[in-house]
Amino acid sequence: MPTGKLPWGKNRREAYKIGAQRMAWPIISSTITTLMVFMPLLFWPGIVGQFMQYLPMTVIAVLIASLLMALIFIPVLGGFIGKKRIDSTSISATAPRFYRAVLKFAIHRPAIVMVSVVGFMFVSFYGYASAGLGVSFFPDIEPDQAQVQVLARGDLSAKERDKLVKTAEDSILTQPGVRDFYGKSFRSGGAGNQAPRDSVGTIRTVFADWQERDKAEVLIDEMRARVTALAGADYNIQKQQQGPGSSQPIRIDIVGISLDEIGAATSDMIARMNEIGGFIDVTDSRPLPGTEWSLVTDRDAASRHGVSISGLGMMIKMLTRGMRISDYRPDDSEDELDVVMRFMGDQRNLDRLKELRVPTTDGSYVPLSVFASLEPRVKSGDIERKDGQRYMYIQSSVRTGLLPADMIEKLRQSLLENPINNAVDIQFGGEGEDIAETQNFLGKAFGISLLLMLIVLMVQFNSGWQAIVTMSAIILSTGGVFLGLWISGRPFGIVMSGLGVIALAGIVVNNNIVLIDTFNEYRKRGYSPAESAFRSGLVRFRPVILTAITTILGLIPMVFEMTIILVDREILIGAPSSQWWTQLSSTIAGGLTFATMLTLVATPAMLVLGAKVPVLLGNGVRFFQRQPKSA
Repeated sequence: MPTGKLPWGKNRREAYKIGAQRMAWPIISSTITTLMVFMPLLFWPGIVGQFMQYLPMTVIAVLIASLLMALIFIPVLGGFIGKKRIDSTSISATAPRFYRAVLKFAIHRPAIVMVSVVGFMFVSFYGYASAGLGVSFFPDIEPDQAQVQVLARGDLSAKERDKLVKTAEDSILTQPGVRDFYGKSFRSGGAGNQAPRDSVGTIRTVFADWQERDKAEVLIDEMRARVTALAGADYNIQKQQQGPGSSQPIRIDIVGISLDEIGAATSDMIARMNEIGGFIDVTDSRPLPGTEWSLVTDRDAASRHGVSISGLGMMIKMLTRGMRISDYRPDDSEDELDVVMRFMGDQRNLDRLKELRVPTTDGSYVPLSVFASLEPRVKSGDIERKDGQRYMYIQSSVRTGLLPADMIEKLRQSLLENPINNAVDIQFGGEGEDIAETQNFLGKAFGISLLLMLIVLMVQFNSGWQAIVTMSAIILSTGGVFLGLWISGRPFGIVMSGLGVIALAGIVVNNNIVLIDTFNEYRKRGYSPAESAFRSGLVRFRPVILTAITTILGLIPMVFEMTIILVDREILIGAPSSQWWTQLSSTIAGGLTFATMLTLVATPAMLVLGAKVPVLLGNGVRFFQRQPKSA
């Protein structure tokens, strides 16, 4: 063999050129199938879609660039720095003896191999389902803040509200791990749509650096123990929500016609939640207990005395909130301040309201008691509507270690066993609604991706059976995913794990594409199906293993929550920024590991099995018939 020549008599430039031409279609097909996986994800709706849309956009751009890299740049680079000489036995020698023995067994007994693979899949899925690990919506990211809601009922003055908030502040002031906190009391119940109606104030706590403190769940439990011992108020503590979703993952809407029935059903649901246990920081929109005073006016009597409604309203405003008479802008401010006229503080009470004298049209004043009276009534609260129907809601968090989806399922089961008698409709929202919406989209996206991939493979191999064999890697990968989750004891993350399964589908088929393409090449040279499958496994063993290993090694830092800071030459374990991608990377790494091992054995076996029973399995069906060339 001449020096500087490859075993087939070609120099390295010619060899890389021929290799690029030979593998062009397998590489293009592999890239297109992966693109087909991520294309539907560009149309992900809702907040989750807005949050995750940058991932498919980035992957698609990288895949297109990598295709140009593989077909153009790598052959050019290899022509300059590639090996000058390759041993004729180097390719077949890369496969270890153990793999040779396993591959021979798989080829000669393909039926046994397929039964074993089906058994492995059954054990994987059954084991995960029987473990009851459940599902989660989004990864639980370590927060750096938490909010304490101070809840109290009754007509409290501003000073009383501020005192309750100040007492809670003092109790957590010495809490280890809390760096800063900001307190705020409200003039009236609640502050915005997200705060409970009986909220009199909030305290936002900022934790110290995650490396210098305990985990947030430990700090929150300690804070809850401190404030629970305080008298005069209740306290909810909500950690900062990272990513899509609500800080309180459980929301229950009770929809109906009668407010009394809706309120009773709401109380019933809260009682069930307390009975089941595990629900914390429960809030609801039932009207607060208390008394409100209504001013009942006799319009006929008011008209006889010449009292106008506008004049009555003006006097009541002066006694309560005050009447705006002008505005004023200080020299050091750009905002205008209202100038309000109202009675003195010691005169703003119910007794003074009863003695209030209202101006008439003739300039005289008439006591309010002549044509109006004050009547006490039970507070009715605000009437809220959902899709035009009256409703009340319940919001809640769950204790550490519990899954919101499991708790919602317990509530559903409770309603099935003992339905609520009132004519109301119970609707579960929050994380359960987010999970259902995400499952629906990812299921459709996965189905569309599989269909597009199948079309590409049909065109590539012109064989239905070989397309099915290629797609089998997807099923094998999902078996590895659930086996890994079962062993590690982790729930299935709908967003990240679901996205990982879809991404994995585009990765694992690539190995099958190049292996089947090599099988077809040997068949064209006249080898038998068994010989072609055996040689294909040996020749493609190293590329398949190297592809899997490099991918898995690239994911290892994310799997183990490692953050590598190159500038500081430091490696951090468990940083909050690394927790985003643990579910996604673990799904891909685990699925790819098992799919690669089974692909190297199951794919050759399936190719041989298809050759043995072509009528049954459709191996001989050709979807694009090539016309013979004319003489």
